Amino acid sequence: MPHKTTDQQEWQPMPDEPALSYCAAEIRRYDRDRFLTALFAPPAIRENLFALYAFNHEIAKTRESVSEPMVGRIRLQWWREALDGIEANEPRKHEVVEALYRAQQSGLKIDSLRPLIDAREFDLDETAPATLDELVAYARKTSGKLGLTAASLLDIDDPDTLKAVEDAGTAHAVVGLIRAIPFHSRDRRRFIPDDVIAESGAGLDDLFELRSSEELKVAVSRIARTADKLIRQARKARTRQGRAAMPLLLLTSVAASNLKRIAKAGYDPASRAILTASPMLAANLWLRATIGRY
Repeated sequence: MPHKTTDQQEWQPMPDEPALSYCAAEIRRYDRDRFLTALFAPPAIRENLFALYAFNHEIAKTRESVSEPMVGRIRLQWWREALDGIEANEPRKHEVVEALYRAQQSGLKIDSLRPLIDAREFDLDETAPATLDELVAYARKTSGKLGLTAASLLDIDDPDTLKAVEDAGTAHAVVGLIRAIPFHSRDRRRFIPDDVIAESGAGLDDLFELRSSEELKVAVSRIARTADKLIRQARKARTRQGRAAMPLLLLTSVAASNLKRIAKAGYDPASRAILTASPMLAANLWLRATIGRY
């Protein structure tokens, strides 16, 4: 896998590296998309990205890790207090917390992580998004803002580039929520918004039982169009720091690839094809990074 250290340098193959750190191993296992894209970051920054992404994984898995919402809120509060400890130079004994502490010393703004925790409170609610705009706002507050925090580690400050990074992360999250429909349905959780359900006429029984229906396909296609719009916005942006932000902007390519598979499956969330990642993803990311297109 290649890497690039500045906008002026050519992409070069990465040298052999030692065993993965705890955070890198966690991300490779649980968030492979970001693991692959982070490999295009300069080596000196890569571990800080892994720490950030491992933190995101820890708070994102809260809903699946607890038996009731109150326990989840206690878990999120633990992370808020862990951030307080980092800022007080008293990090808790936890692999991710200690990695964040090291990242702080390299410029990570710990205060930028608190809104990410707050956004995960929604995961603990039993209600679905009321509107498609609300779903996009959730994706922006989680994955989009995560991208902006990562951008600060890469010294990205161009407004157009930052907007593209945010749109890339938001699109990736929206597509990810489509692909996660089978998992959420098992727990009778729903991220398809109320207004999309109403407009499509999709039945909740079909959704929770994961039965294929034309109405459900219409609902998924509506969300997919929104994701496609975000992808197009990110790609149209006139980014002055596009090369430097490539480790973040490449999520656009991941989202686009997954969206094509969803479309090929007829927007049917019951199709196993929507869960299948492209076997050529790593090679495709390398090619796009090499030519500077995401």
